[in-house]
Amino acid sequence: MPISRVNFQSVAIPPATDSGGGGGGGSSDWVEIAAGDLTLDAQSYTTFSLSASAVSGYAHRIDIGADTGAAFNTFNMAQAGIVWFDTGISLDTLTTGEGTQGVLQLQFEPAGVDNTSSYYTDTSYPQSVILWCGFDVPPFVNGDMIYYGHGLQMRPNASVTNNDGWYHQTRIMRTQGITTALQGSSYQFGYRFQNLCMTATFGKSYSVATELAISQVDWNGTIYRNDTGSYVDYAMLQTISQVTDLLYTKTSKAATTIKIGVAFNVGTTIDASIHGWDFNLKWRKLLVEA
Repeated sequence: MPISRVNFQSVAIPPATDSGGGGGGGSSDWVEIAAGDLTLDAQSYTTFSLSASAVSGYAHRIDIGADTGAAFNTFNMAQAGIVWFDTGISLDTLTTGEGTQGVLQLQFEPAGVDNTSSYYTDTSYPQSVILWCGFDVPPFVNGDMIYYGHGLQMRPNASVTNNDGWYHQTRIMRTQGITTALQGSSYQFGYRFQNLCMTATFGKSYSVATELAISQVDWNGTIYRNDTGSYVDYAMLQTISQVTDLLYTKTSKAATTIKIGVAFNVGTTIDASIHGWDFNLKWRKLLVEA
């Protein structure tokens, strides 16, 4: 299937001054999502909280308790702790003609994921994170209008001396349920992990009524390479995922908006110890709005 290609620098619009939910503007600039614009759902976790990060350059800290015994070879979206943001993009946001389609991106930028960190060394508490989007919100159940998958899953290596970074299969919750399995290895901690990025294409469709559909979602991961004299910049990993539900992940309700978010798990020991992530969360959109 073809991969959508969008030039996010083609619209010269001043940067937004807030998280941008609820419509307004079609800016291609990355916008930091503020803590006040995020909603949490602990689902199966007893401890799941968001606070300001103490790490310089990072906005958020999520603390998650090791109290579910989550597996490291699967990811259960109905068990995970969820952080989500309402983009405000609805059927009424779209206009006619070229305004009937749009693209949005979500970027999760964690602090300190490298071979000196606990993400690498702590095989007793392998953590994982997945990006998702759709029309429903947690608690998640089979049949929800949600795309999810890829992500970064810490998995102990064969000798259980450290973790490797893996990614998950992509899933459409509407038809494929709430659980995904590992797809393969993507990150070996040779460089600092920079970010996860999700790109969703959406637009207006019509069956028996006018509908807003998310037609396709792509995910990728990026590392920071600083080879002296060779490369100093972000570099995409080759493990890139894509999935389409054609036009079936959809809504005909004008009040229903597109949500984007992050799902967190920690396994496999159960002792209520606290783990987590310091991170930035950014989004941007490209569309002509009503």
